[in-house]
Amino acid sequence: MRSMSLSKVNVGIIGCGWISEVHLTSLSQLPEASVIAVSDIVEEKAKQTAIRFGIPRYYKDYVEMLEKEDIDVVDVLVPTSLHAKVVIDCLEMGKHVIVEKPIAASVEEGERIIEAVKRSGKKFTVAHNYRFWPKFAKAKEAIDKGKIGEVKYVMTNHRGWFWWKGAWIRWTLKKPSGGPIVEVGIHPIDLVRWYLGKEIVRIYALAKHVHFGIEVPDLIYMTMEAEDGSLGSVEVCRTIIPRPYPYYHFLQIEGEKGSIQVYDCFDADFVTYNENGVSLREGQLIIPEHGYLQELRYFLRCVIEDKPPLVTAEDATRALELAWKAVESAEKGKPIDVR
Repeated sequence: MRSMSLSKVNVGIIGCGWISEVHLTSLSQLPEASVIAVSDIVEEKAKQTAIRFGIPRYYKDYVEMLEKEDIDVVDVLVPTSLHAKVVIDCLEMGKHVIVEKPIAASVEEGERIIEAVKRSGKKFTVAHNYRFWPKFAKAKEAIDKGKIGEVKYVMTNHRGWFWWKGAWIRWTLKKPSGGPIVEVGIHPIDLVRWYLGKEIVRIYALAKHVHFGIEVPDLIYMTMEAEDGSLGSVEVCRTIIPRPYPYYHFLQIEGEKGSIQVYDCFDADFVTYNENGVSLREGQLIIPEHGYLQELRYFLRCVIEDKPPLVTAEDATRALELAWKAVESAEKGKPIDVR
């Protein structure tokens, strides 16, 4: 591996599905990044991705790519069921790694990744990109500055239609994936934990099949209780009718001294209320603000500047554990304690 005194990082991509286009579009805008190779088990897909983004080389076998190329950072974009193996292989080959959420298919696999990160001494993070959406990050900044006092309640809903194509959507609609609770709900679960700043000790979920016959529920409500008694609630529905329904989020954070509201689809997209009145920021389109660019830039700077990433393997595994506890709660119809 090259010296990290350099200002540009060589990046390799593993997995050329739809999310790779999002990551590569972002990486192409970063002066810190030089994508030098891509790989995919479907070689033609790797080839077409390389051509489209002007990447010098492509591979079918990611191990061969890692052996032949002078790669500093690997961006792992394979299906969730393959995360643990690919991530651990990359770490053991001396690479820094960013992997798409969730960290793995199971908590046990997440714990294996935690140990691999410790052994490797390399930088590692999971793409919980919601933490990097400007408006969600702004909410955390307001909390940390004490603008609303100690947080007591976080409510968020995430609605839309599964507009993605390919293997990921097929996996998400299958029972072994955990469905939208795990593959989509993990984002708001992570936000609730982040904003509360406390560990979740109990979770209760209701999940229903609303719109059509798939293996997993498409409407989910979750309530989480933290160790200090503060609460979080999450609504996830990704089969909203009609299909043109906008990709929509709403976030409400209640504190001892005020509250914060964050919107996706309205003119006023960030509002803070306290005794001093209302602070309003004008709305803007959210599509360019999804956080991919910000999280990738942030991780590359962590590698270059030798700083610990915000989202650790432990954070991501905890979020995954909570998501699977929500699945268990929904199936059993009762609250579940979390260790």
